[in-house]
Amino acid sequence: MLDSSILIGTALEAELRASLAKALEQECAQKPVLVWKGLTEEEALAFVEKVESQRAFFFVRTSVGNGVAVGDLYVFKDPSRPHDYASGAATGELRDWLWPFARRLVRMGGTARLLVSTGFREPDSSLYIRFQDKPNVIVETAYTEGRKSLEESMALWCGPHGPAKVAIGIDVQYCPPQPLAPRVEVLMQLEGEQRPSVLVSCGAGSGCRSPAMYEHTLFVPLRLVLYGTPWLTQMLIAAWLAVVIPVYSITWGAFYAVQDVLCGRRSVLSLAGACVRSLRGPWWGMVPVDTFEIRSAVFEGLGLKPLLQQA
Repeated sequence: MLDSSILIGTALEAELRASLAKALEQECAQKPVLVWKGLTEEEALAFVEKVESQRAFFFVRTSVGNGVAVGDLYVFKDPSRPHDYASGAATGELRDWLWPFARRLVRMGGTARLLVSTGFREPDSSLYIRFQDKPNVIVETAYTEGRKSLEESMALWCGPHGPAKVAIGIDVQYCPPQPLAPRVEVLMQLEGEQRPSVLVSCGAGSGCRSPAMYEHTLFVPLRLVLYGTPWLTQMLIAAWLAVVIPVYSITWGAFYAVQDVLCGRRSVLSLAGACVRSLRGPWWGMVPVDTFEIRSAVFEGLGLKPLLQQA
């Protein structure tokens, strides 16, 4: 770990803190806000370490000379935009897979307040079966919060006494001041579990952006998504998904997989291995959530969508 007391002077730190305060006061929350131009990478890292509660920093290199990187330090001011985009993408995917039945079967609950063991809380997004007063699926996004806070929230929703059957957590991770693109991890906790049992990484540098690929897909149990519906309805939808998911993977997924190979983002051997693993399914009783769709929503919410082609 770098010693921040050596890398940044008191005067510069005071100026950076003042500039950060002004940046956070700006009304525009749609794009990253410039904190300081012309910092060295070491100075940026030292400053970020001193205000580590602010996770939404990133550093853009503008020049490198004599082994010293110089660039601009930015901060994301508004956490609500990536929260809304990411959580909406997760519940939207679940609803879209159920689209022939969704109009009469499920409803989006949004951020409706719910009673948990510690009082009333508002999730980032939720999915209900129509005419039920408790959600089956809750989505929480950690943007400025840490992983521990995210897991605690998921446990409240989906623990032994939580109101939901499935809790999906989206952890938007920054490694300030580099890399520019955030890393995204998606967690899942099922009813009765003490902590998340599934984690899928889909961040920058993962090497694959093909949808419906086995190792980058979160499989949510259909019985929990549709909890409270008749058994026959669940069997009908399970049969529907068992046909549609493989067809989607072969057509739409293969198209993007070939693109990855042609662009050098994925080797033929890696693609073949993913296809073989995908043959094992699971194709029955699961609803797939493509974590790269969630990552795309995170990038869009942060105003970094062009970086999807580089991450």
